[in-house]
Amino acid sequence: MKEKGYELYLSCVGSKFALGREGILQEYEKLNITKKQELEWNRRLLDDCRKKRKQVSGRELTTTFYAPAQAAGNSGDICLMLANAGDVVELYQEVLERHTRQEDTYTLMLAAEYTLNVCAEKFRENYPVPVKRTGEILLMLFEMLEEHPITAGEGYYKHPIYRDILTEERLKKRIADDKWAVRTYLLGEEEEEI
Repeated sequence: MKEKGYELYLSCVGSKFALGREGILQEYEKLNITKKQELEWNRRLLDDCRKKRKQVSGRELTTTFYAPAQAAGNSGDICLMLANAGDVVELYQEVLERHTRQEDTYTLMLAAEYTLNVCAEKFRENYPVPVKRTGEILLMLFEMLEEHPITAGEGYYKHPIYRDILTEERLKKRIADDKWAVRTYLLGEEEEEI
């Protein structure tokens, strides 16, 4: 029963929304998986992502960081979220060292933005210290993204909507907005809206 639960949970990266969308949420709920068990699976998910990072590159590698961020948001595990934010920055530093255009730093930016949103919405009132640390990590990432050109996997450019989104001007504005949000919502600095 536990194995089946893990299989379903993993297939949707711990997202109840995705389980529902795939039509397997009722099947999953019938298994009566505890929050404690889900938390254990979330940590395993993060460990798997860290191992996978050593074996793959490009977009596949960066999207692995959606998994634990999503799982942390769903389970309310701020420690998992903090660990994932640190991993995203570490990965970006590795990407910069490789200096290859194939790397998908745009997906890393999306993972950071997802982490920012979840921390701001779910964690900041109850976990001010780890949220502040996560904010410091995310601010460092957004500052690095500001200094280097953002690259995206070629799949993005096949869709007309992304061609408009991925212009240098729009990305600069978006990163400035992200930095403002981190300072305001995660670090508690009073700033005028940009």
